[in-house]
Amino acid sequence: MGKGKHKKVLRSEKAKVKLKGVKLLKAQNVTKTDFKVKKIIVREQLREESETATEGIPKVNIKDLLGKLRHNNPTIKQDSLKSIREVIGSNPEELFPKHLGEILQTIGQMCLDIEKDVRRESFRCLQSLLGGIDVKMVDPFFEMLSSYLRCAMTHLQNAIQDDSLLLLDVLLEKVPHLVARNSDKIFTNFLDMVSKLRSESQPGRTLSLNLGKKITAVKWRIRVLERLLKLLQALNVSLIGADTEASGQKINFKPDGQFYAPILTTPKSAWCEEVSGLFIQELSSLKQRNAVNSSDFSETHTITRYVDEMVPLLIETWMEIRPEDRDEREAFLGQEAISTISLIVGILEELWNLVVRCDTKSLSSEMRTWLKVSYSRDFCQTFMVGFPYNFSQKSRTTSSQEENLRLCYLYCRLSDSKNGNNSKLAQKIIEYVIICLGKNNSPMGWGCLFNVLRIILVENAKSWSANSLQLKKLCDKLLQIQENAKLNSELRLRILLLVSQAFISTNANFLTKDSASAWFTQLRHALSHERKINQDFVEALTMMYRISRDFTAFLGQETSRILINISDVEILNSSDVDQSRRNLANFVYWLPERLPENILNLVENQDLREYVRNLDSLKK
Repeated sequence: MGKGKHKKVLRSEKAKVKLKGVKLLKAQNVTKTDFKVKKIIVREQLREESETATEGIPKVNIKDLLGKLRHNNPTIKQDSLKSIREVIGSNPEELFPKHLGEILQTIGQMCLDIEKDVRRESFRCLQSLLGGIDVKMVDPFFEMLSSYLRCAMTHLQNAIQDDSLLLLDVLLEKVPHLVARNSDKIFTNFLDMVSKLRSESQPGRTLSLNLGKKITAVKWRIRVLERLLKLLQALNVSLIGADTEASGQKINFKPDGQFYAPILTTPKSAWCEEVSGLFIQELSSLKQRNAVNSSDFSETHTITRYVDEMVPLLIETWMEIRPEDRDEREAFLGQEAISTISLIVGILEELWNLVVRCDTKSLSSEMRTWLKVSYSRDFCQTFMVGFPYNFSQKSRTTSSQEENLRLCYLYCRLSDSKNGNNSKLAQKIIEYVIICLGKNNSPMGWGCLFNVLRIILVENAKSWSANSLQLKKLCDKLLQIQENAKLNSELRLRILLLVSQAFISTNANFLTKDSASAWFTQLRHALSHERKINQDFVEALTMMYRISRDFTAFLGQETSRILINISDVEILNSSDVDQSRRNLANFVYWLPERLPENILNLVENQDLREYVRNLDSLKK
């Protein structure tokens, strides 16, 4: 456009008439939109709509979600597992009776997936599933889950093998009894994760190196040993539950307990049928006994294999990590050594419990004797070198005193009179227990102490009799603690019960006359002042009445106060409280003189008063 033309346009614009001060009116038909409307909601309609939505989603989408798990994309698999987990949390009881087998199989396959995130999400999904349904529903499918677990534990890829321990954690948490039932199959895979077979010429196993893994061999063994300990604990709990259930079942030969053979009133054919039925019952019971004996043999064989394969590996594991400066002083342990020794001691305790159970069922001590002969010397030369151990100050997980006491407990269990109870190690253990008694112990610490003291003073007292001087010091220390007013009543009674049982089992030949008199005084004080007494304490006192006239003479010095106290004392864990009170009053029979009537009238319990009067009249 040229310059002259532009100027003409400007002039024409200026020449136009311009209106000023005039406003256009608004239209009258404009709809106002600045108001708000509140929705009207009918609760019944809302509930019906939500129910139809929740009912429709699982029925329609569960198969689609399972189908997406077969997709190659890991993100789709992970999202599908999350959706299944959400469906599980909404209403599992109506959803899974039809699809449970398919869901478990598909999730089990995802536990072996090559992608880490998919595997971890499958573990969470399985945990939600096992926690949301009845455990009995899982029983038919557990063999399938167990096969996937064993495949993961023996997988060629180290990442999948590492995550197999997480899968085992889920199963041990949700269905421990099913894992215990299949423990024989899983146990070999545990050994393969930390060891390998030697060779044909050298039977047994040796520890394997941790090649190709991102963590050290020690940390990897700690992870495996943690799960192995949980497996053995689940196995022991399962076996104890099975024993309790079996003991509760009664097998009667006849409903009335009697058998009548007809002579004249019954025809001969009926007599033959009845007698043949008797023989059939006897044969069936014989078959049952043979089946029980074969199961006992199988169980004994399995536990023997566990011990033979596991204990040498535990010894080798500790020999690789134990401190080098092993001498008479306390050995200093780092964090990894602390975790390792704690797990090893726990596994050995569980193996010992399994061995004791086998002996209890067979009414013998063959398994315990075999275990002592086979591994007592190796245990002392491996784990008790450097005892007691000193833990690092950074350790917050466990106490060095508790772990040392657990080692003392295992030593007392595995050792015998032929194999070192007269050695310096036995003396060192008693001295260490005396030191521990002088400390402020936790409830767990007191539990460990009583376990060790019971073996030394009661169960294996004869094999420890050569250390009578140390045992006398131990009893003096116990008496000093028992007389402490700050100690609660329960602990004082447990100490009195312990010494009473020691007196019954060995007649306390390590106690002098003065020490025995001091203990008798404490027992008399407990009978005349304690308001709560346990049934075990009652049984121990009843036995002491019979074997010690000196003890009954001590009780005769406070007869009236004792009878007043036991007439209304609370007896814990007793099936017949009145009979327990009568047993406590039996010391009256062994007193040399008859009781005066005024003492008998002090007993408020009428039943007990008549019993004591009749008991007193039986004296010769």
